[in-house]
Formats: sequence, structure tokens, C-alpha cells
Amino acid sequence: MSANKEAYNYVPLELARQFESLAALRGVSKVARGETASTQSDGGFFETSKRVDGSIERLRNMPIRKADPHGQTWWQRRANFCKRHRAQMLSRQERVVETNGPFKGTPRRRELGMLMWQCSNLSLDELRSMLPLVGQIVRERAAGKK
Repeated sequence: MSANKEAYNYVPLELARQFESLAALRGVSKVARGETASTQSDGGFFETSKRVDGSIERLRNMPIRKADPHGQTWWQRRANFCKRHRAQMLSRQERVVETNGPFKGTPRRRELGMLMWQCSNLSLDELRSMLPLVGQIVRERAAGKK
């Protein structure tokens, strides 16, 4: 598998982190964010990525369980997650961005989940353009507004 195909529209940690509060607000990716313990790995992907400063090289070499040093790596697990969720979204013709409601203009729940695995169906420019709205929604919700 080529490095580009393996990356599944890689989203740098610095950008993905800016969607973490929205994911938490919407109750998305609790395991990936480290809010809920994993039964399959030593922690969640996003918390692990933060711990290694988003280093792709370290994620490629780090097993998901320390007890199984030759087992699946975090990068392999990420690729499988991204591939599986992208295929499901395509087969179900799911939208990527909310088109109405209080989260209109931001990534839908599944897309937020993908962002917590540092992959996306959206371009980096599209994601960056959403940041002011994401920040506004998170601030308003924190202040108790709906």
C-alpha cells in the first residue's frame, strides 16, 4: 500500500485538535479521545497521537498493546478505521457536513469521529474554513446558549 493511500486524507494533529471540543460536546469518539477505556488497545488513538506529538513515524512503529510488541500498530489501526468508515459513508451516501440544526456547517458525527482518527473526507482548507464556526458553537454551548 502506498504511503498516500495509507494516509487516508491525513489531518495533522494541530488541525484535528481544533475539532476535539466539538467532538466532546457531541459525545463522539469517547475511546479515541481517551474519555472511555478501550477493550482492544492501550488507550485511544487520538490520546496516543497527542502523546507522541502526532508523529506518523512513531504511530507506524507503536503497537496498540505494549503486551503485543509485534501486533497491530496505531497507524495500521487508524488506516483500517478510516477505510472502514469512509466505505460505510459512501455506501450509505451519508453527508459529511451538517446541513441544518444547531451544528449546521460543521462536520457530522461520523466525520468528527474520523477527525479524531486524523482522517477526513474534507480537504484541509475546508476544515480550516470551519474553525470560526466550530469555535463559536463550542463557546456558545459552554456559555449555556443553544
